[in-house]
Amino acid sequence: MERHARLLGVREAVIFAGVRTDVPRLMRGAMDALIFPSHYEGLPLALMEAQAAGLHCLISDSIAHETAVNPTLIRRLALSAGPTEWARAANQLVATPRCGPDTALAAIERSPFDVSQSVRTMTSLYLSDTASCKPGNLAYV
Repeated sequence: MERHARLLGVREAVIFAGVRTDVPRLMRGAMDALIFPSHYEGLPLALMEAQAAGLHCLISDSIAHETAVNPTLIRRLALSAGPTEWARAANQLVATPRCGPDTALAAIERSPFDVSQSVRTMTSLYLSDTASCKPGNLAYV
């Protein structure tokens, strides 16, 4: 990405912040909303980070519904709606008050994407699988 920015002649206008632990704080300070017109995303981490920061998100209707951990922050729009409609919807979002960082983070913590919840789920899956294993009943792949 840095090389591409340099080739485009915009390297001096782009900040490559590296690995950060304060992404939600940075997003709240630098962004009014997240505009995410994507054809396909598996699990868009930028969308999760934006919700954790309390930002309104305008996303394409092709993005998985499970990614809306705070539905009050999400607005879906078809890519076929065109740039004018996307711009109008983005302007509406920017004019809408954000939720506070504590409320936004609490929604993430209640979701299946919270690391503590993920650990509990994975532990439960592994324990249920290993409970059925008995000596002489193990298969190796």
